[in-house]
Amino acid sequence: MQPDLQQRLASSLSGTYSVERELGGGGMSRVFVAEETALGRRVVVKVLAPEVAGALSGERFVREIRLAARLQQANIVPVLRAGELDGLPYYTMPFVAGESLRAAMNAASANTGTLGASQSLAILRDVARALAYAHGEGVVHRDIKPENVLLSAGTAVVTDFGIAKAISEARATNSEGTDEGATSAALTSLGVALGTPGYMAPEQAAGDPDTDARADLYAWGVMAYELLAGAHPFAHHRSTHAMLRAHMSELPEHVAVRARGIPRTICDLIMRCLAKSPDERPARASDLVDVLDSATTADRSSTGIFRALLIYAALFALVGITTRLAITLIGLPHWVLPGAIGIMLLGLPVVLLTGLVQRQRSVASGPDVAGTLARLAMRQSQRFTWRRAVLAGAVAGSAFVAAVGGFMTMRHFGIGPFGSLIGSNALAARDRIVVADMRGPASDTALGSVLAEGLRVGLGESNAVRLVSKELAQRTLQQMERPGAALTAGVARDVAARVQAKAVLDGDVRRVGTTSILTVRLLPVDSDEPLVSLQETADTDADFSAATGRLARRLRARIGESLRRVNAMPPLEQVTTASLPALRKYTSGTQAASRGDYLLAMQSYRDAIAIDSQFVAPYVALGVTIAQISGTRDAQSRMLQHAYGLRSRLPRREQLSAEIAYWNYGPEPDVGRAIAAAEGMRNLYPDAIEPLQALPSLYFRAHRYAETVHVAQQAMDADSSFVV
Repeated sequence: MQPDLQQRLASSLSGTYSVERELGGGGMSRVFVAEETALGRRVVVKVLAPEVAGALSGERFVREIRLAARLQQANIVPVLRAGELDGLPYYTMPFVAGESLRAAMNAASANTGTLGASQSLAILRDVARALAYAHGEGVVHRDIKPENVLLSAGTAVVTDFGIAKAISEARATNSEGTDEGATSAALTSLGVALGTPGYMAPEQAAGDPDTDARADLYAWGVMAYELLAGAHPFAHHRSTHAMLRAHMSELPEHVAVRARGIPRTICDLIMRCLAKSPDERPARASDLVDVLDSATTADRSSTGIFRALLIYAALFALVGITTRLAITLIGLPHWVLPGAIGIMLLGLPVVLLTGLVQRQRSVASGPDVAGTLARLAMRQSQRFTWRRAVLAGAVAGSAFVAAVGGFMTMRHFGIGPFGSLIGSNALAARDRIVVADMRGPASDTALGSVLAEGLRVGLGESNAVRLVSKELAQRTLQQMERPGAALTAGVARDVAARVQAKAVLDGDVRRVGTTSILTVRLLPVDSDEPLVSLQETADTDADFSAATGRLARRLRARIGESLRRVNAMPPLEQVTTASLPALRKYTSGTQAASRGDYLLAMQSYRDAIAIDSQFVAPYVALGVTIAQISGTRDAQSRMLQHAYGLRSRLPRREQLSAEIAYWNYGPEPDVGRAIAAAEGMRNLYPDAIEPLQALPSLYFRAHRYAETVHVAQQAMDADSSFVV
């Protein structure tokens, strides 16, 4: 080759191409990069070597190149132009920015050994698609090898399509009448016309004139083996003749032994392509594409199931966390959480079934797979799709959200069975309620009083209604000249009318074996028809407080209190006690104290503490009672100190009550802190009577006389029997 070829090429192509530099080349050609002047695009110009050109008919070569130039497919680098330069045939192709597959394989070998399985399969699929298209157009490559596969932007493209065939067809005669035998010898010595020895099919190596497109499939198989296994199937052969003999006579080790993690169907396909007889290879390159597509789809389906389950798990956790936060922060009903979890659990079989059907469908699309399950999957594949699964989940979720929204709307506006009493105007916010004496079974009549006391505690934190205190109810009975009368539902109605309360809370406890059935009814002052009737069951005595707490929670919700506040209500057994005997003793003490029998009250409180030392209420009650009857300072201080230390177990209102008592009567009285606790309680609970009862004396001791008079007047307005 003359040393000034680049200058001659630049001069000859001047005006059409601007030659930039030489890329190099092999025994067949020299390769240059040029810019096409008219379009401003870069191209590759390949000039055949003199040894090759001298053995060819340039005219016939150009004619054959024109056939290859018809190929227009995404995985084929097309031939743009062909011609002669001083008797040397040349052709141009688009410049592909990227590296050859050989370069990528060498780089991988130096690092990890092989390219990744997914990338390798994608490359093989692209090459197979190029072969399928070209074979369909009647063009055979005859020199498939990693050097002729370029990688660009994640796509593999095949270059020099039809060049080997064009050279082979143009070798018969040249313009100077060169002998065909001499020509063939020259070409064969270059390893050009017959292909590259390492990738040559047996029939191609033997010079079989009937060699057809199946030789390309053999070369594809060799390249696939090398790509996936990391070594050529006959890598131990070094010389050209030894390599050709191996192609014709040796059986390589099955690629599955070396290529770990590659689907068996693909490994078997590669070994079929390496069959010595063309008849034992796949009939068409499109068969390669089908197997690669089906195996890859099956792999994606398996990955898709795993990914879908991960997404499902993430959504499950997200729904659970979001729902829980919505219950706490917004005030959704408690049943929303199990409802949302139930909806998500119903979606799990749908996800699994859709994944199974889609995977079986992808497997069933392969040419070698059949069976009942696959056929069933094919029939159901249009019903169980990921799109439908997502749509079904969205519909179910939307329906559930709509149901929750409907419930909240009906509750707010007092419509239907979910409407609140405030929403339906049966009660107004902050209306007063009288708690009647509740009835217990004949075998344990004290259970009715325990139920009433538990409901008082449970409803005491409500900002939707106000409870008439037991002291005010008793004073009202005295004014009615019925002192000490049992506060039955009828009597409670009369008391309610006097104190301008709007409803009466009545209830009873029935026993069936060891089970207690707790029933409460909220009655309007002027009717026997209950506004609300609720029931809970306590299977054992230990469940009694919890059942009472559930009743209080449900009652507050039905009245119309914010569900956020209702949901934040601590369990009643936590703020009181789970011990029914301790509750009995405490309730007995409060009843005795309301009658003025302080000695019995103190003994009952002590008994309650002895049963459950963590029960806070009797400590407070005992400390206050001791103070009221001028008992020993030490005993009073101990009780209030115990209560103060356990106050975190109480609802906020009860905490403040304990703090007022502690700083007022405790071991180290602090008028300022007692006032702060009382004022805090008054701010949070404007209708509470306790701060009004405590503040006059506290202000007086703090020499805040004007405030003493003002608050004392407010206390007398709230309770006409109040005495400073």
